[in-house]
Amino acid sequence: MTDDVAVAATVAPIVNVQTPRHFRAPPFTESNVKLWFRLMEVAFKNASITDDEAKYCQSVAALTPCAIAKVEDVLVNAPNQGLYDDLKVKLIERFTESDSARVRKLLEGEEMGDRSPFEFYRSMKTHATSSTTDEFILQVWKTRLPLQVQAVMAASNECNMCR
Repeated sequence: MTDDVAVAATVAPIVNVQTPRHFRAPPFTESNVKLWFRLMEVAFKNASITDDEAKYCQSVAALTPCAIAKVEDVLVNAPNQGLYDDLKVKLIERFTESDSARVRKLLEGEEMGDRSPFEFYRSMKTHATSSTTDEFILQVWKTRLPLQVQAVMAASNECNMCR
C-alpha cells in the first residue's frame, strides 16, 4: 500500500455541516401555523440550523399532504433567496383565518361542548381580533354558557349586589 492510499483510507468522510444530525421537526398543525413555525424555529436553534435552504427543506419535509397542496405553487415557484421566509409567510397566510372570519365564528356560535367555562372563554378569546374588547367577549361568552351555569352566575351576581 502506498503512503497516499494509506492516508486516503484514514481520512474521515466529508460531512455537510448544514445537514442536521439530530433534527426533529414538530408535527405540522394546520390549526395553528404561527405556533408551528415558532416551534420549528426553536428546533432550528437547538440543532444549530441557521442556513435558509436547510430551514426551508426541513420545513417542507414536515408538511402534511394537505399543506403541500395548499402551497404547491409556492414550492414550484420558489424564490432564489429567502426560501424559508417566503414559505412561512405563504403558509401563515393560507392557513390563518381572516379577522372577519374569526369574529364571525365568535358571533355565530361556537358552543361550549364538554369544555370547562374557562377553556370555552379562552377559545373564544382566540377567535377575537385585537380590536375586540374583553367586555364584548365576556358578554358573548355569558350568552353561550349552558342555562344552568347562567342561572348560577346570575344568582351569584345578585348575592354580590346585596352586599
